[in-house]
Amino acid sequence: MRERNIFAALIFCSRFENADFCERKNKPNLMRKIRIKICLLAAMLAVATGIQASDFVVDELCYNITDAEAKTVEVAKYDYTVDGEMVRPTKMDVVVPMTVVNPNDNQTYRVTALGDGAFTVYGLRGGWFDYTSIVLPEGLLEIKANAFSGQSKLTSLVIPGTVKSVKTKFAQMSGISELTFPASVKEMVTIESGRIQKLTIEGSPTITAGSRDYITGSVTNNIVYFIDNDTSYKNVEITLTSAVPPTLPEVTRIQYKAYSGRTTVHVPEGCSDAYNAAGWNQAEVLVEGTDHADVDGIRYYHDSHRAIGYDVVSELNGPLNIPQTVQIGGKTYPVEVLAVRMFEGEGESLIKNITAITLPEGLKRLEKNSLYSEVVSATEVTIPASVEYVGTYFLRGETLKKITFKGSPVLADNSVGSNYKLSTL
Repeated sequence: MRERNIFAALIFCSRFENADFCERKNKPNLMRKIRIKICLLAAMLAVATGIQASDFVVDELCYNITDAEAKTVEVAKYDYTVDGEMVRPTKMDVVVPMTVVNPNDNQTYRVTALGDGAFTVYGLRGGWFDYTSIVLPEGLLEIKANAFSGQSKLTSLVIPGTVKSVKTKFAQMSGISELTFPASVKEMVTIESGRIQKLTIEGSPTITAGSRDYITGSVTNNIVYFIDNDTSYKNVEITLTSAVPPTLPEVTRIQYKAYSGRTTVHVPEGCSDAYNAAGWNQAEVLVEGTDHADVDGIRYYHDSHRAIGYDVVSELNGPLNIPQTVQIGGKTYPVEVLAVRMFEGEGESLIKNITAITLPEGLKRLEKNSLYSEVVSATEVTIPASVEYVGTYFLRGETLKKITFKGSPVLADNSVGSNYKLSTL
């Protein structure tokens, strides 16, 4: 409504511009000043007389009609005013209905979308809009940009299985740690959540770079991040269930984070090659399925070709021997990779009693921080000749004095830079 009033004011100004041309020709400066003042007054009156930006309000939800003939509406950004004053909402637990009756024509409309900024926390009124729960209806088809931005008190959100398009980035939703996109979603934008640790995508949507919104951005130095996250040392698990990989935007990295943590992408059995080709191998770890093997306190996942030492799952005492092979799901895989931050994070309390580390021939990659720990008491480590790559800060130990390389792997910058007591390399 408000936009329509402003539009009417602009039409009025345009008509006024064309009126009384002869008089303005004779007195151009005076008439120009009068014209500007009248146009400004018209615009101010248009804003003041608008009741709300939406078409109607029911049960503290604002709605815009999206198709009058098909009788569909979208939930609009809350901006309900009476006599120029915002009416403060009283319900912080919201259930969006499947249908709503328009009080202006007593017709029933289907709710098919959440409009731009539908539940956005914004401006000085931000404290008014801290919803504790939002339930979305089956039949919803579209979630537009910034639909939930800033809703930090939400701890869960279910996207209905009818939704086809998700254009919100879930920015600043610090209470949401898990989120699932159903198979119905055909298009979505990059995620900018703040605290998501488990993300599931059940279909194969086309993912585009979300535009920079009013809170923060998912494009940094021309690099598009699929998930722009601050997880404060927490790991992020992304589970993709479709045999056809979701399409990533160009120049994509899987996760940007200000603090340490690890991003793991789980893909269906037999699909790792397809996901690697589609760019998902830019995650720090990409594994097939959730099948794993726990051997001597270390959890191993696999891709199509190899086993990956992933995490510490039980307390380790004495020497740690990484095996040459492990069995996962009835198949034998060679252990070729120790993953990013295998020792770090929540498992660090389990490794303080390790006295020695033995790595097998056949191991090919020691990823960044894979054996990094301040509590391991091993004094020396030998890197097998088969190792081809050693990542940044791959190893640290307060008692470590000697690292022996049997081969000539590619060494990342500062691969051994944090071992201050190291005397032999």
